Amino acid sequence: MSQILSMVNYKGGTGKTILSVNIAVSLALLEKKTLLIDCDPAGDAGRLLRVDIEKQLTLFDLIIKKDYSENCNIKTKFDKLDFIASDFNLLTIKKQLSFKPFKERMLRAAIIDFKKDYDYIILDIPPSFGFIVDSAYVASDWLFLPVDLKSQYPDEILFNQVKLISDIKKKFNLYLKIGGVFFTRCDNNNQVKTFSDRNELNAMLFNLFSITIPESDDDFLNRPAALNDLKSKESIAYLKLASELILLLSK
Repeated sequence: MSQILSMVNYKGGTGKTILSVNIAVSLALLEKKTLLIDCDPAGDAGRLLRVDIEKQLTLFDLIIKKDYSENCNIKTKFDKLDFIASDFNLLTIKKQLSFKPFKERMLRAAIIDFKKDYDYIILDIPPSFGFIVDSAYVASDWLFLPVDLKSQYPDEILFNQVKLISDIKKKFNLYLKIGGVFFTRCDNNNQVKTFSDRNELNAMLFNLFSITIPESDDDFLNRPAALNDLKSKESIAYLKLASELILLLSK
């Protein structure tokens, strides 16, 4: 049965969606049957994947209408990767579920049946707070924390994120696990070591992934790196990171 994974960061502009899409693509290229679910009403994951979501059922339909038909699962350019789209209807979902008990658990209930069909399910979560984010956290088995080393105050962002996860665990999901920390826009492991030592991350028992994602050229921001050049440094880094992820979750 598959694992449900989320890349989480409450701050926008850190490349979380790019990371989620590229890891999903890389898992598919490594012959792992993967489902990427866009939980962000803005729908950026679909645009990055270059999929046509018109006339397709979305995550909103899956949760509200309980429509589990194949129309929800959009085929992508990658044989092993399927996609469930989002749209702005998702912004109304809390109101739609206002009288439902345990409403934060309804996203997990809506996608749990997909676990038997995929090796990995990845949720792309919006960079914000609120009902959608809480629901995605509750739906996840594992959370992974991307750290953009070129952003402002990455230390503060990381520790605020860890506190947020702790609060969510206490409130909703006692079994939610932090899988580790990814480092993005990072040129070498010396930067990782400096950051880790300064913040004593090893003492916190975080899994610090050894593969780092280099800063991308502008061309790579508009679609998965593998669609541009499978031999590029970005594509190779994502494939290696996905391999390290598979190894971690197989233990």
